[in-house]
Parts: sequence; structure tokens; C-alpha cells
Amino acid sequence: MKASPDLLVLNGLSAAVLLLVSLQIGSGLRLALALPFILFSPGYAIASALFPRRADLGWVERAFLSVGLSFASTSVIGLLLNFTPLGISVYPVTASLAALTLAFSAASARRRRAVPPEDAFSPSLPLDAFRRLGRNDKLALASAGAALLLVGDATAAFVCTPGAAERFTEFYILGPGGMAEGYPATVGNGGGQTITIGINNHEGAPATYSVIVRLGNSTIGTIGGIALADGEGWA
Repeated sequence: MKASPDLLVLNGLSAAVLLLVSLQIGSGLRLALALPFILFSPGYAIASALFPRRADLGWVERAFLSVGLSFASTSVIGLLLNFTPLGISVYPVTASLAALTLAFSAASARRRRAVPPEDAFSPSLPLDAFRRLGRNDKLALASAGAALLLVGDATAAFVCTPGAAERFTEFYILGPGGMAEGYPATVGNGGGQTITIGINNHEGAPATYSVIVRLGNSTIGTIGGIALADGEGWA
């Protein structure tokens, strides 16, 4: 069985988006490619691996399943990256989606080769099936497509503006045990409690910070002149 053109297109799209994001060029082109890359490619690759036969799914079911699986896989990848040092930033998300698409495309190609060629799924334009749909079904498909484009546009903008998405300042407070818990709720007169304050600069440029401690309307402590280079931390 020859290489499936749909799977080749999926992986070519993934490579193109990954290249454009890495080089930070062609913002308009990135947006145009990011929409199908995020909304459709991962889920289509997964659906193709799960259902390699033509008779497994109709084209409408396959399309909607592809979109649903794409949203699910993007959410899971974001959740997993949130617990890694990489965090939810443009390059890890894009690379993870591209790797997921490649892995399931390879699995899909193997599964299609395992079934008779006449039974294996191959993409075709479903124009006749679309013409046979009723007016309400066509309106439902059009409405679903418009909603997906609106949601996907915001997600694709994340891929198209990597610099802005990664600029932030991390501020944290640790309790007496050096953990993000056990903060003192009260402090008696003349007593004291120890907490750790931390700042990490991820603004993409040097920055100077100040920490002001207030009790009611009164300032009881100030730490100023905390100059941090990009990526530098203070505690």
C-alpha cells in the first residue's frame, strides 16, 4: 500500500508550523496553518489509527471525532506540560502536538497496511454526501464550523505570538517549612513568623522589583532594588 497522502499532509503541516514558530517568521502564515494544526491534525491522526477501515466511520463522524480528539489531546498536553519545567509555553506545546501527530500517523499507516487495500480508509471529497444532507443538517455543520473557528482563533493566536505568551513574572511565598503551605494565619504582638518570598523574572528583559509589606493602611516593610536579569531568580 502506498503512503497515504492525508498522513503526509498532516506531518508536513506539523513540520511547517514547528519551523515557523521556531524562527518566529510569517505571523499571517502561522495563523493560517495553526488553525488546522491545532483544531484537526492531532485528532485526525488519532482517529485514523483507531479506525483504519473505510467502513468504520462516515466522513461526518470522522471529522467531528477528529476535532473533538484534537481539543482533548491539546488539553491533556497542556496539563502534563504544566507539571514539567518547560511549562505551558509555545515551543513545548507545538513540539508536543507535532510529535503526537507523527506518532499516531505512523500507527495509522501500519494499521491501514494490515487491512485489505480496498477496505482501508482513504480520504475523498464527500461532495455527494454533503449534497444529500438536509437544510437543518447543513446549517448545523456550518454553525459548528463557525464556533470551532472562533475558539480555534484564540488558541492559534497563542502559537502565532510566542514572545508575548512567555513574558511574565513569577512571585511566590513559602511557609516556614519551605513548602507552598503552612502560611501563618496570625502573628501575636511582639512575636514573629518566618516566610520565604521569591521572585523569578521571565519578562524577556532585565527588570527591577520592589516588595512592599502592608498591615491595613500602613507600610511596615519594604524591600527595593531587586534587579534581576531575564531568567534570574531571587528569594
